[in-house]
Amino acid sequence: MQLIFVLLIVIGVALIVYGVLRAADGDSTKPPQDEGHGVDVVYRVPSVFDRRDKK
Repeated sequence: MQLIFVLLIVIGVALIVYGVLRAADGDSTKPPQDEGHGVDVVYRVPSVFDRRDKK
């Protein structure tokens, strides 16, 4: 049982250290820039309530 707790603590500390080092890097915190700057067209599907109001 103690082995499980020790493993969880070691994994937690490793994730915290990895997160701190990744944040200190600076470049990896920015999302990758999207090359396409076009507009996405989204079509709205009428709901059941829209159809009921038309009657």
